[in-house]
Amino acid sequence: MVKQHNPGEWMIAHSSGNRPVPTLSLFDIILLGENYFYWYHDPVKRDASKNGDFYYAHIFGDIDNLKTELYSRQWGLPQVFLPEMRGRDRKVFPNPTRGTRTMLAYTLQFDLLYWPLWCDAREIGKWDQVRQRFGMADTPMEVVEFVPYWENRAFPASDGKVKVGYYEKIRQHDPDVAFDRSKKYLLVVSNLQFADSEFTVALPEKLVAPKAVDALNNTVLPVRDGRISLSLKAYDFALVEITGEME
Repeated sequence: MVKQHNPGEWMIAHSSGNRPVPTLSLFDIILLGENYFYWYHDPVKRDASKNGDFYYAHIFGDIDNLKTELYSRQWGLPQVFLPEMRGRDRKVFPNPTRGTRTMLAYTLQFDLLYWPLWCDAREIGKWDQVRQRFGMADTPMEVVEFVPYWENRAFPASDGKVKVGYYEKIRQHDPDVAFDRSKKYLLVVSNLQFADSEFTVALPEKLVAPKAVDALNNTVLPVRDGRISLSLKAYDFALVEITGEME
């Protein structure tokens, strides 16, 4: 009835404290995440981080447990994540920046969109700016593919607690022009442990003259012996743009 009245209207699947059942042909997007609200969880987990910095680390736990729920590929339509940086009083934690980054360190690994409420929305805004600069829309000449961390073979990290997923721009070959060997990637690098980490990320061996840039602050990262070196706080993340040519 809604679509008949207004074919352009968006229909959103949302079920508050529960996961929407997969009646998804009726909807355009899924709004999820409210099920991680403070009062829906065991006191041992929800109160483990008094200031909220690691709220999501205690609630989420092992990132592998989230692959079915949060990754949109098997659901067939975009998923929009609703942050819940709210504590016992149902108010946003007083200083939600670190907690928001903890949430992003997890959820960026699933190619999600965000409904920027109940968090430090500025951190989500920074991610949106990086996405826009990289360019996420497919065109007749190139498509953008997301590779989740568990399928990543191209950019392994030296620390097993660091997860790396990435976006890749794939050129569509035009037989009337010379083959374009240029490559462009956007790496999402997450340190998912209660410890800071200094580590390296290896680049593809066949990537010639690679360049790396920290996409959040636009600083050049040196490439040495086919690797970049990074340092991340506990439950923090980096966004790295990699360019070069493939042999």
